[in-house]
Amino acid sequence: MFRNPMVSPDLLGASTGAGFGAALAIFIGASYYTITAFAFISGLTAVMLTYLISRVSRIKTTLSLVLSGIVVGSLFQSGTSFIKLVADQNNQLPAITYWLMGSLSSVKNRDFLLVLGPVLAGLVPIILLRWRINLLTVSESEARSMGIDTAKLRFAVIVCATLITSASVAISGMIGWIGLVVPHCCRLIYGQDYRRLIPSSALAGAAFLMLTDNLARTVATSEIPLGILTSLIGAPVFIALIVRGGSENEA
Repeated sequence: MFRNPMVSPDLLGASTGAGFGAALAIFIGASYYTITAFAFISGLTAVMLTYLISRVSRIKTTLSLVLSGIVVGSLFQSGTSFIKLVADQNNQLPAITYWLMGSLSSVKNRDFLLVLGPVLAGLVPIILLRWRINLLTVSESEARSMGIDTAKLRFAVIVCATLITSASVAISGMIGWIGLVVPHCCRLIYGQDYRRLIPSSALAGAAFLMLTDNLARTVATSEIPLGILTSLIGAPVFIALIVRGGSENEA
């Protein structure tokens, strides 16, 4: 949709927005459910700001969305950094830092039920529309000639992806690299057809997260935050994908 290989679920600011909301809730001493609600709402708010900025921009392309997402993400990241600066170093700061690194240790069945609605509200439409997403890879004029309103389709995909991302981050914290590396790995197997790429990416991403969570609980005496492990695993894999992609392009 963005014609950018570096696209990930936090491109439009959903993850950084959710992180800011959670940090703010921890700072004011909110309860667990309030922290989750703050994170979810803040993630939605960040993407809404991104979309509104892109709409008023004179750059009427997907580039405006990408640039707006970078700006909004930076603003929310700055807010999170300020909260960490003024937070109590004995209680609040460790809690904020650990939440931002991501973990599934505190996730219970009630949390799953809490985010099931937003995740399904985003996942089901994307699954049903996945064949149309293929048309977003072609030019605007070609897509319109096939009867596809690219603006409405793009908005629908953004809303659905934001619901899934914000709900997931709200209960697990910020776990990076999965949404960037796993789809690229699946693309090597299934190609560019989103009818197969989206379901395979969802299943492979879930499997990778479970595997990483098992490693986080067993490789050390205390559980390692998932964000650390996913970065350690994801970065080398992504480097390998870059090198391989470059070799294939030259061939």
